[in-house]
Amino acid sequence: MTHRLSVFLSALALVLFLSSGRSPAQLHPAHEHGAARLNVVAEEGGFVADLESPLASFISFEHEPSTPEQRAEVADMVAKLARADEVFQTDAAAGCRLESLALSSANIPADLLGEYASKEPAGRGHDGGEAGHDHDGEEAGHDHDGEEAGRDHDHDGEVHGDLDAEYVFACSDGAKLAGLKVGLFELFPNLEEVEVQVAGAGGQSAAELTASSPELKW
Repeated sequence: MTHRLSVFLSALALVLFLSSGRSPAQLHPAHEHGAARLNVVAEEGGFVADLESPLASFISFEHEPSTPEQRAEVADMVAKLARADEVFQTDAAAGCRLESLALSSANIPADLLGEYASKEPAGRGHDGGEAGHDHDGEEAGHDHDGEEAGRDHDHDGEVHGDLDAEYVFACSDGAKLAGLKVGLFELFPNLEEVEVQVAGAGGQSAAELTASSPELKW
C-alpha cells in the first residue's frame, strides 16, 4: 500500500463518517473509561483502523507520567499496541501486514511513544477542544485555571487524557478480508467495550465489541 493510498483511505474514512449523518458528539463520544472508539475503512488493498480511547482503558493513570514506574507502564502499553497482528487479527488468506502505526496523546511525551510517535500534532481532548487550548479558546499554556497545555481537567481537577492510534495495513489479497478480530481485550483487561464504525465495499455498518464478542464482520 502506497503512502498516497493510505492518505486516500484516511480521507475516505472522514468523508464516509461525516456523510453518515452522525453528529459531532456521536463521532467523538464523551470520555468514558473502559470504552474505546474504532473507525475502520477497508478496501481491496488493505485497511485503516483508527482507534481512540481514554488512557485509563490501557494504563492506570491519565496524567503525564512522572515516575519510573509510570514511564515503564507507558512503555508496556506502547509495546502491546505495537503487536499489530494481535491487536487486529485477520484471515491469513488475505495476507495483511502492518504498514504503519502512529500513536499520539496530549498527555504522553513523544519520546515515550518512541518510533510510533505521530508526526502530526497531538489529538483533540475528550471534550473536542484542541490540545493546548482550553474550551474558551485561550492561548496554549494559559487557560483560566492555570493548567498546562494539552491536558483536560474535570470540575474536580482530575486529569483526563486520550490516546489515538492509527494502524495502516496492506493486504496482498484484500478481497478475502471480510472482517477481523480485535485482540485489545486480551491485551488490556481494563477495556470493556469498543464502539466500531466500518466503511467498506459493502457499505457502512456499526458494531459494539466486547471481550466475549470481539469479532468484527463486514
